[in-house]
Amino acid sequence: CSIAVGFSVISTQSKWVDGTFMAVAGILGGPMLQGTFFLGAAISTVGLLCTLLSTTSRITYGMAMVGTLPAVFATVDPKTGNPWVAMLMNAGFMATLMVLPFEALAEVEMWFYCLTTVLKFLSLVRLRHREPDLSRPYKIPLGTAGLQLATVPPLVCCFLVLGLCKPFTLIVGGVGLAFSIA
Repeated sequence: CSIAVGFSVISTQSKWVDGTFMAVAGILGGPMLQGTFFLGAAISTVGLLCTLLSTTSRITYGMAMVGTLPAVFATVDPKTGNPWVAMLMNAGFMATLMVLPFEALAEVEMWFYCLTTVLKFLSLVRLRHREPDLSRPYKIPLGTAGLQLATVPPLVCCFLVLGLCKPFTLIVGGVGLAFSIA
């Protein structure tokens, strides 16, 4: 809906750049709506950052609990129950990424997403091959060969994304991968 309103005010797509929604708010409602829009965007961004920080720190915390990361990352605040050491580490990592341009961040995020998707599919096929009769609460209704064929299209897409990325993404992804394996 907001895009339709925006295009009703600024209909030329080439004029759409960073900050266009702020300009549309200013045109439609003056400085008051523009300020309200800015405040809402800022609050939304802070909320999104807090959510991201909370969820990623729980992953770090869980990894520390099972021994794949140092135990210090499992330290929780007694009052709130939040894994504060993991949150500090993740906040520091996020702060270092803030210097990167948006396109680089998006490409690195997609690289890691595709890598984890490849690992999930390979794990699925491997588990089905090693334990075909294992009792599961949810089962994909395909045989081993059917399951392998079903994983080919998404794996091809993931490998395309992994292979077509820029050299910078390969470096950042390689460092992240090496850190996660170490």
